[in-house]
Amino acid sequence: MLKDYRESPLGFYLRHITGEAPGKSSAAMKRGSLLHLLAEFYPDPIDEHIAIAPDSMVTATGQLSKSADGWLAGIGDKLPTTAEELASVKAQFAGVLRNPAARTMLEESIDREFVLRWNWEGFPMRCRCDGATATRLYDLKTTSDFAPLTQFEGSVKRFGYDLQSAIYAEGWAAAGMPSEPLAFIVTSNLFPHHCHVLTLPRSVVQRARDRALRYLHEIAQRIEWGDWLPDDYGEITELRMNYYRGDA
Repeated sequence: MLKDYRESPLGFYLRHITGEAPGKSSAAMKRGSLLHLLAEFYPDPIDEHIAIAPDSMVTATGQLSKSADGWLAGIGDKLPTTAEELASVKAQFAGVLRNPAARTMLEESIDREFVLRWNWEGFPMRCRCDGATATRLYDLKTTSDFAPLTQFEGSVKRFGYDLQSAIYAEGWAAAGMPSEPLAFIVTSNLFPHHCHVLTLPRSVVQRARDRALRYLHEIAQRIEWGDWLPDDYGEITELRMNYYRGDA
């Protein structure tokens, strides 16, 4: 939620307070859900948690056809997928298991897919954790980057993973657990599915912690004032064109 606020207070208001924002859904999110299922139940199979669409309901592009509507209505809360998609995600998960650090975390998990709730300087907080060992939390991230070790910094900036790292650290500490940083198990969607286990520099996490607290106070003030619009709304604003060089 704080990542949404960072991007747009108005978007945060419409999504999390009024509920007017459209739902988030994409092929990448579905792939991530499948990968998380494999991690959550590892080393057990996930057959009872998924539903594989019949070939007759799958288009040439690998998407479910309109004829699948009735089938979808009958699978309950199982995650729909196709045989091709499942095979691809399993190949990616095999890439996760090839990394000894990632595999060890999964094997030494004391809990998976659980929620932490605590009070942080007067603010009720909640975070959903992918898993934990006896010493640290971990979070599984899929990325379209080919080489996570050198490219994941861009995703940290784009998706606010520094905020996540800071907030999870607070929740982990509130639970009385060791002060080890959140570990990101980062797996590439691209063959051969490189996987790295990464933590963020403590200085980066500390700055993110300060921003998170500032955002929480700003949200409380905006709720009190009922003001969610950007500061420049209602004004005629001249467009900044720093990179414009005129006609060729």
